[in-house]
Amino acid sequence: MIEYANSSTPEPFIWTPFRVLGFVGSAIAWAGIALFFMLLVGGLFAIFVRPFGFLTPLLSFTLILLLASTVRDTRRRRALSALVYLEQAVRLNLPLTPLLASARLSERPGVARRLLHLEELLLAGSSVADAVDASLPELPPRTRRNIRSAERLGRLPTSLSRASRHDPSTPQFHDPTIVFYRSYPLLLIATISVVLVMLSIFVMPRFQDIFRDFGIPLPAITVTLMSFTNVLGPIVAALSLLLIFILAGRALWDVFVPRRPRIATRWFIDPLEWTFARRSALDRGLADICNLLADAAEAGLPLTTALAESEHLDLNHFLRRRIEHWRRLLDTGSSLPDSARAAHLPPILVGLLDTTPADLAAVLRFLSRYHAGRFSRTQALLRAAVVPAIAFTMGILVAIVALGLFVPLISLINAVSAPQHRSLL
Repeated sequence: MIEYANSSTPEPFIWTPFRVLGFVGSAIAWAGIALFFMLLVGGLFAIFVRPFGFLTPLLSFTLILLLASTVRDTRRRRALSALVYLEQAVRLNLPLTPLLASARLSERPGVARRLLHLEELLLAGSSVADAVDASLPELPPRTRRNIRSAERLGRLPTSLSRASRHDPSTPQFHDPTIVFYRSYPLLLIATISVVLVMLSIFVMPRFQDIFRDFGIPLPAITVTLMSFTNVLGPIVAALSLLLIFILAGRALWDVFVPRRPRIATRWFIDPLEWTFARRSALDRGLADICNLLADAAEAGLPLTTALAESEHLDLNHFLRRRIEHWRRLLDTGSSLPDSARAAHLPPILVGLLDTTPADLAAVLRFLSRYHAGRFSRTQALLRAAVVPAIAFTMGILVAIVALGLFVPLISLINAVSAPQHRSLL
């Protein structure tokens, strides 16, 4: 399946030969553009800064990632600024297009273009959710799905207010350190692989000849390193360089095409998330669901209608199945807490609903804040350990390569400095 990045539609586009060929062709083209940029930077370094030419791959790849990260962050902040103006107009019940036109005259070009697009779509009769989806694709999909569901329930002001003021239940922008997690190990592995291949061609044969002349066996770590390089070195180097070009091409694609197509991966990510990070998936999804149910309760709408609408939120597939089960049980006449218990929802949600409070909306708001504010100690520990683990692992790889080179040198020095070799000299 292929779906569009930053799209709020829950159904991905279906595979067709033309879509697949177009996607693959675009990906190859952008990877080629990234390769051309890296070669251009390398040529400039070879001309003007020859002593530091070995830094060319690192520098060009870093420049591409830095450019992509900066552009993405700038676009998201501009989209958020435009969303704030829309929220003010909706919350104060002001005419949308005149307020957006006035705000556009006082904003910088980046925000003004988004406000103009939003204004044109609203004048053409689009719904607010459709206009936000088309003019502000940089907003997180979870935020735009929340806005769409709230508009269908007639509770748009509260959803826009949460999205614009960074409510704890509203998703924040992506952590820029993710770029480091993806790029640093890949670039270092590619560099080490290329270095090992070069050593196996130009250096290791000399080592073998020298040690053979002195009648000394090569150290075990050097023999193991040479065996690995001869068997897997070229493959690892080629795959690493290919992944670097793909990652660089994807970054440039994001820079110039904000609404680019992408391969749908929820079928693969949702089971992994449900298996290893179920608590996080539950809390994130239930925070949005409880907010939507609270909006429906305040508006006097049936909770079954709100639950049916909540199935269109950005939820894990397995949580969505539980919500569907909850709604079906409510439709058959089961009580709210009993149906939630039968759908295997968290005990705190079932317990609070079982108290049959007079103010159901307040309880649901509390549940939304509760789930949005929860955190997993294991997840926090893993996030904190990612950078040290990457640095430690890459350090071990570098140390193995260094030992593979220096241990034979030390052995050769010891052999040459032995008394019998000194007498021959």
